[in-house]
Amino acid sequence: MAALIGTVMPPAPARQRVVVRLWLPLTLLWILLAPFAVLFAPLILLVPTCRYLNPFGAAFRVGALLLGCSGTIVEVDAPGVLVRIRIL
Repeated sequence: MAALIGTVMPPAPARQRVVVRLWLPLTLLWILLAPFAVLFAPLILLVPTCRYLNPFGAAFRVGALLLGCSGTIVEVDAPGVLVRIRIL
């Protein structure tokens, strides 16, 4: 134990960071899901608080919101990994 009092530990070797890049082209997904949104839009009329809401307008507004997310870049930075997700 006495021999360790004056010694200095060498630095630990730096770990290599892992970088994960994901590219999500969601336009094709929105095109595939759009007919279902239009088909299920009249079901909004069954909800009592949404009785005066135009269901087809709501479906198109949700679609516009999802298409507005294009170009979004999400970065998650953790000590051992960097994750980048680009939504197109």
